[in-house]
Amino acid sequence: MIEPEVITVDAKSVACDGGGVLGHPLVYLAIPASHRAECPYCGRIFLHRPGAPAGKAIARESPPGVKAGDPTAAVDAEPQG
Repeated sequence: MIEPEVITVDAKSVACDGGGVLGHPLVYLAIPASHRAECPYCGRIFLHRPGAPAGKAIARESPPGVKAGDPTAAVDAEPQG
């Protein structure tokens, strides 16, 4: 059995896309008081470093050409071409 990747972080929220070529949909995970969160897709384990400040939540960036916070903006799932 393959052991899941363990990543130590300073932030209390993280994003996981599975990494690699295939990956999985981007998910945001909040790290609870237990200091441990597991990605439901790939099983990666995120550990909040003991003694680290709570840090900032992950800022979601708008795609190029889209104004931040524009609720009418649609993002294509796959590149057109």
